[in-house]
Amino acid sequence: MLLFSVHQDEILCATVSHNNEHIVTGSRDRLIIVLRLDTGEVEHSVEQHTDAVIAVALTQDDGLLISGLKNSKIKFLLIYFFFSASRDQTIKRWTFRGMQLLDVIDTIGSPIRHMIISTDDTFIIVSCDNTTVQVKSLVTGSDIHHLEGHSSEVTSLSMSNDSICCYVGCINTLIYVYNLRSRALLRTLIHHDTVINDLYISADDFFLFSAAEV
Repeated sequence: MLLFSVHQDEILCATVSHNNEHIVTGSRDRLIIVLRLDTGEVEHSVEQHTDAVIAVALTQDDGLLISGLKNSKIKFLLIYFFFSASRDQTIKRWTFRGMQLLDVIDTIGSPIRHMIISTDDTFIIVSCDNTTVQVKSLVTGSDIHHLEGHSSEVTSLSMSNDSICCYVGCINTLIYVYNLRSRALLRTLIHHDTVINDLYISADDFFLFSAAEV
C-alpha cells in the first residue's frame, strides 16, 4: 500500500485515469495534483483556482479533443481532458498530459458543491450553494438548462450510465430523478429519514444505491 502525502490541507476529491496509471486530486489548499499510481511521484501540481477544489472529472473517451470554437468533437491521439470545479465558482478544462489550461467556465453564479460529467461526454452537471442544478455543454461550457423541481440544498449528484437520468439527493432527505435532456422531474423518492450523503448507480442502471446519515 502506498501513502501519498502531497497536499497541505484536506483532500476533497480524487479520480483515477482510465488506464489506471495516474490519480488526480483536488484539495482545500487550491491545488490540483497528478500522481503516478505505481510510484507516488508527483507529475504535475498546479494552482489555478482561488478557492478549494471540490471536484475533478475526466472525459470518458481518452482520445477526445474538445473544440469549443467549432462546437464539435475531434479525435486526437493521446490527448484527453479533465475538468476541475472549485468553490471560486469556476470550472476549468485541462489537457491531462502537460496540464495545459484550455478554458474557464465562470458563469456559475454561486459556489459549486458538486460536479459530474455525463458518460457520453455531452454534459457537465453542477450543483451550487443556491440549490440550483445546472446542465452545461461539455463542448462549449454554455448553459443548456437548469433542473428544477427541488428547493432544498443539494448534497449529492449521480447519473445513469446511459446519460438519460440525473439523480439529485437533498438535505430534505429526498431524491429527485430528472430526465437530463428534457429536464422533466420524473419522480421523487422518499426512503430516508436523514440527509442523503451519496448516490451510486449500478453499471446496468438497474439499481440505485443511496447512503444517508445515521
